[in-house]
Amino acid sequence: MIVKLLYVKFTIILVVACSLCSCGKPDYNVDTQNTRIESYLSSLGVEDYYYNLGAYRYTYHTGNGQTLLEEGDSVYIYYTGYIFSTRIGSMFTTNILQDARDNGFDTRYIERDRYGVRLGDGNLLRGLELGLPGSREGDSMYIFMASDLGYDDEAVGIVEPGSSLAFKVVVDEIVK
Repeated sequence: MIVKLLYVKFTIILVVACSLCSCGKPDYNVDTQNTRIESYLSSLGVEDYYYNLGAYRYTYHTGNGQTLLEEGDSVYIYYTGYIFSTRIGSMFTTNILQDARDNGFDTRYIERDRYGVRLGDGNLLRGLELGLPGSREGDSMYIFMASDLGYDDEAVGIVEPGSSLAFKVVVDEIVK
């Protein structure tokens, strides 16, 4: 009887602990993820960021380009993708050699060329499609997105289903 009572108490404590810390699993609640992104930006002292339908863009270096990126334009970027929970976490992709080295990636497998895409063709994660418009050549930024604008409920490499993401992006060129 005492063993059974201890087992029940242990089970209750374990369930409560897992629900509080999520046992390392991402929180699928998009509102919670967005609140965490906003809290993170606030903790950095960032008050001026671009928001578009769930994508948050914080430009930390403004380039000198005159052309604003719009849907239908071609854009060439350098990027690094991170898992985000309450802060920028593990890197999972990049085409920036130094970021790969800094994070212990095997640089033999890193695509080092800038990535080119036509904005609006659906060849980017939805969060990037929503976060990039209005940027200029030379801009360096972070784009944050909840899981619904990233990989949603798919696992991709080390990115677990339901993970919110952050991308460091440098806009190298815009072609109208």
